[in-house]
Amino acid sequence: IEDVFNAYTGPALRVMLVAEAMDHGPPRGGRDFHEDDRVKFYEVDVPTSYYGDENDEHPLCYEFIREGGVRGTVWGEKARKMEDFTTARRRL
Repeated sequence: IEDVFNAYTGPALRVMLVAEAMDHGPPRGGRDFHEDDRVKFYEVDVPTSYYGDENDEHPLCYEFIREGGVRGTVWGEKARKMEDFTTARRRL
C-alpha cells in the first residue's frame, strides 16, 4: 500500500479491495490513513454463496467482480473505508 501512495501523483484515486468479509483487514506493514490522502482504500464484501458453487479455480471474488464489470455496477457497490493499522491494533 505504501508503494501506491508513493507512486501515485494524480488528483484522487479510490482503490476498492474485494474479498469475503472475513478476509478483510489492514495489510501487513500497515499504514495510517488521513482525510487529506489522495489515495483512499475501501473494502467491498463479496456475498457468500449458500449453494456451494464456489471453487478454487473461480473464487467468489472473481465472479463478483466479473459480473459487476459486465453490468457496470462494480463502482456502485456498497463499500466502507479500510480500517487503518493503528485503529485495528487498538480494536484488537
